[in-house]
Amino acid sequence: MADIPTGSVTFLFSDVKGSTKLAQLYLDKLPVMLKRHNEIMQESLESHGGLVFRIVGDAFCCAFEKAGDAVRAAVAAQKMLNSEKWDEAVISVRMGIHAGIAEWNGRDYVGQLTLARAEKVMSTADGGQILISKDAYEKITASEFDELLSSANGEISFMDLGERRLKDLIQPVRIYQITAAGLRSEFPQLNTLDVRPNNLPVQISNFIGREQDIKFIRESLRKSSIVTITGTGGSGKTRLALQTGAELCDEFEAGVWLIELAQLNNADLILQSISQTFNLKEQAGQKPEDVLITFLKDKTMLLIFDTCEHVIDSIARLTEKLLRNCSKLKIISTSREALKISGEVVHKLASLTTPVPDKESTLESISQFEAVKLFIDRALTVDANFQVDNDNAPALAEICCRLDGIPLAIELAAARFRS
Repeated sequence: MADIPTGSVTFLFSDVKGSTKLAQLYLDKLPVMLKRHNEIMQESLESHGGLVFRIVGDAFCCAFEKAGDAVRAAVAAQKMLNSEKWDEAVISVRMGIHAGIAEWNGRDYVGQLTLARAEKVMSTADGGQILISKDAYEKITASEFDELLSSANGEISFMDLGERRLKDLIQPVRIYQITAAGLRSEFPQLNTLDVRPNNLPVQISNFIGREQDIKFIRESLRKSSIVTITGTGGSGKTRLALQTGAELCDEFEAGVWLIELAQLNNADLILQSISQTFNLKEQAGQKPEDVLITFLKDKTMLLIFDTCEHVIDSIARLTEKLLRNCSKLKIISTSREALKISGEVVHKLASLTTPVPDKESTLESISQFEAVKLFIDRALTVDANFQVDNDNAPALAEICCRLDGIPLAIELAAARFRS
């Protein structure tokens, strides 16, 4: 236990780029190649002081006490992968390094924000590329920098790629690319929200849980043109729609666009709001509705109609007409009730998963529940030193259960954490 990094931890996440395609093309040879990939990753990470705490398929999750060690491990692994004589297929690995607060619970790391951000940094990279967030970059000490930049260590350097919006919709993150002698240095544009046009707002808090909800909505949109997320107030409908839209950005060439309906009360204002979003001008002899249809007709685009319940009849008529005339258009709507139009898939949003209150609850037993993760994340914004342990775990489990796993209620409770 003493050797396990905890508290302020630097994480290195990696996976094989395009592994699904490789499995289809090299079904017989891939297992042998992945076995060699795993050996290289394990050797490189552990020889530089890393703790490999999770391996899922070809994805590695590793923790380091020192950020400099994570950088050296990543470079060493990429060099070994590059020098390997692969049989026909080439194993190309993307890597991401991020640092933040995470606690070891005896079996895994607890720290939703930090782990999620490490995964996002990694998934932004291309095969063969190593990215490091500003948080991890700034953890590298002056002495470590001197060692990394020395020619004796392969002239490791850092290329500033600027601030980028990752797909968790949190405020932009400054990203650096790690370069070194013998490694490829030119890559395509980063796979971030900046690549596709959108008006998705930057969020000031982290998105927690809802993986199965996002999966359902994504799969439903492949079969249908509209998914309506329903649920009570405070259940997180808007935030789920925004997160899903962000994760789907790559699939929509014309982008993902939010249309906020909360302050609108009639059909004319709805049309006006949408037209203003796309800077559409009135056309002589044409209705605004027809101008909008002409604009959207051939575009691969996702619209998010948020808070529809007070204009349900108007938005239902408009939505049905848009989808009937725009074959490439997809829509996510949020409402307390369904739009009740043809082809609509309704997804009723349940509460976050919560633990059963128990005086014997421990950090390990409650840490994987979504409601607990949300409370911890929001409590940390009130007190950066907040920690869950076996002493306060039963109380936290009871709070989340009493609040029925309702996100807004949990956020309000966490905001009063000090009292």
